[in-house]
Parts: sequence; structure tokens; C-alpha cells
Amino acid sequence: MLASIGIATQHTKADTKMQETSSSISTDVIRLKIVCDAREVAVPGYAETRKAENDTLYIEKTSSTMTVSSLKMRWRLTFRKGVAKAVEEKDVDGGMQNNQPVIESHFGLQSCENGNNQNTIVYAKTTNQILMPYIVVVTPQKGYSHNILWGYQWNPNSQTWKRVFWGYGDELDILDELLIDSFKDIGGTMQQNRKATSPRQSIQQATTPTVKTITLPNGYSFKMTHVGGGNFSYRTTYNRAVSSFYIGQTEVTQALWKAVMKNNPSIDKGDNLPVNNITYQQALSFCKKLSSLTGKKFRLPTDIEWEYAATGGQASQGYLYAGSNEPLEVGWFKENSQGRLHPVGQKRPNELGIYDMSGNVCEMCNDYIDEGHPENENLPGAYRRARGGRWETSGVPIRTNKYDYYSDHYQQGFGTRYVGFRVVME
Repeated sequence: MLASIGIATQHTKADTKMQETSSSISTDVIRLKIVCDAREVAVPGYAETRKAENDTLYIEKTSSTMTVSSLKMRWRLTFRKGVAKAVEEKDVDGGMQNNQPVIESHFGLQSCENGNNQNTIVYAKTTNQILMPYIVVVTPQKGYSHNILWGYQWNPNSQTWKRVFWGYGDELDILDELLIDSFKDIGGTMQQNRKATSPRQSIQQATTPTVKTITLPNGYSFKMTHVGGGNFSYRTTYNRAVSSFYIGQTEVTQALWKAVMKNNPSIDKGDNLPVNNITYQQALSFCKKLSSLTGKKFRLPTDIEWEYAATGGQASQGYLYAGSNEPLEVGWFKENSQGRLHPVGQKRPNELGIYDMSGNVCEMCNDYIDEGHPENENLPGAYRRARGGRWETSGVPIRTNKYDYYSDHYQQGFGTRYVGFRVVME
């Protein structure tokens, strides 16, 4: 839909909240409060500028207007009957998910004041898979993508908000009816269109990662993904600045290890499995030899670099796991691993196209850990941080803000079976 819209209006700021406790509410007014994970991008160009976990959209529809505003992103748009049109798009290409094509349906509203298409709102849902629906709002200067988590409707009788749907399941029928009927009421009969790509895909073009292919002298190659620098909320609490770097698109595989080290110490063997049963000193030796072979500097990531990359860097959508709020989509862990290690790159990648940062093997970081002070980056201690969880733990430890540990002194076969690593390239 975005590709077909000519937009020329002024971006406006939102009120910090819409009225939640008004005592004079007309029964023909529909009020919705939708909790979302949100991203803001610049238009055109789609360069991401910021994100917000658990942003709240307020939607108020009266007999003549529909107003949508964001609590954290601080924008507000109003669509007026007679100068807005409702638009519907079917069979939209939404890319790939779970190794299957995603087909979407879009329902939207465009402002047409002064004869120009101005602001746009699009409600999009997948028709062939169970995936989170989303709302996209576009102004000339900015675009906003909101993944829908759950929502409430204002009850004028009890003067309270009542939860009426989650982001998955049959309850979404309620949101479908409320939003689509509101679009039709304000914008008239929906105009039918068919487009090639989804608005969320268009917005994500801003954060298409840069990937470098590194080739060894023996012809073996592997991929490194660029992670642009910026600030982020380390462990969701501490603001940290991170410089740009490249990180392995996957964990170091046994095939890559063998190409560099000419051996395979792994207990669970397979060329496309993560290397395992290695010590910290062996990982350092691998980085040193890889650097010598390629003329580039490779090393283990710091704890902050690992978490920044796992959460998607500046492309992050605030997921609990590396690329999703649903661990089954992105990781191998106790509930789905069948008690074994799995080949890399089989699950959905995160926002930067990086695989398996939740589950499979714990990944070594170069930082020491003091369990009493996890916010500190480099404290002397007996153990170093290991991140991402592993195939034999439950879902919570594979979240991007959780961590494990390993000892410099672990020997092969003791404490090393579940630990692997990925490399950083400076």
C-alpha cells in the first residue's frame, strides 16, 4: 500500500494520552487502546530512528472522525469523513516466515484533504500463517510500524477499559470488526487494490543488513553481518553506547572450525552443527589463527556487543528472544530440541539476519562475570559470560537479556558440551 500512496502533509505531535476516564462518553463513540511494540522510520528512505517497547496506540472513532495517537512515539493523526477514503488490499506478498511465503490482507484509511493523499493508516494481518498482526502509520516525514500485542475497548457503562483481544487467535475477529468497520464508516466503500509488497517489508528495507563473505585460502567461506553502532538499553536497564562491528551470521560451525584448525573436538558431530566441547583458550586460538589466515582481526564478542546484536541493534523491535516474542520461532531449547543439538540457520533470524542467538549452544563472551554485579562489564572473577541459552534448557534462559557463565579452566568434556561461540570482526 505504501508504494501506491502519494503523501504530502505535515507530521504532528500526539497528546501524551487520550482521555481514559471521561464521564461524558457518547454511546456511538468507539475507543480502543492497543499495546504494541513500535518502530519509527524516516520517509522516504526508511532509515530507522528509534523504537519503543510496549507503546500504546489510542484510537477514537466518532460519527465524523477517526483519531489515532501514540503514547510513546508522540504522534497524532485525524481522519475526517468526506476527505478520507478506505482502501483494501488482498494477496499481499509479506516475505517469508518459517520457510513459507507470507500472504497478507491490508485494510487502510487515507486522508485526502485538499485533493492530496496525506496521512495513511494500514491494519495488516497474515492470512496463511498464525503471525502477529500490525498497524503501520505513514506521514510525509515519518513511518511507524506497530506489532499488536493486545488491546482494550472502552466500556462507557462501567467507565473502564476491558481487554478484548490478544495479538493471536480468534479474539482478533473483534479487532477486525472494530477497525475495518471504522475505516469503512469514515472512508466509505473500500477501494480494492493488489500490491506486491507489504508496508512492514517496505519499512524494513531501511535495516537490510550488510553482509560480508569471508573466504579462507582453502576456499571455505562464511558470512559476517554488520551491526551498526548506537545506544541501547543493556539488560533493559543500563544505557550503553556501542561502536559498529561485524558478527558471525551463525555460530562457528564444525565445518568452519575444521577449515581453520584442521581438527574437530566436538562431542555432537556434524559439519553444520555449532562447534562444541571447546575451551576458552581453544576459542582464542581459533580467533588468532582465523585472523592470520584472512588478514582481518577476529575475536570473541564482549557481553554488550553480543546482547546488542542479539536484540537487533538499531533495527530492534524489542522482542524477548532474538527475533521474536515466540521462542519456538527462533530457537532450539528443551521444549523443541528433542534433546540434541541442531544445525545452524534453521530457525527465523533476528532483525539483522543473525541466526540462533536464542538457544542451540551457549555462546562465549570475553567478559568476566561477577554474579553479584551483572551490570558491570569487566570485573575480575572466576567465570566469563555465556549468552543465549542452550538446547537443553527451558525457554526463559534463552531470552536475549539472560546469561550463563563458563570457566577459563573448563577442560574438554566438562562444562563444554553446551558451549560454542561466534566471532566478531573489527
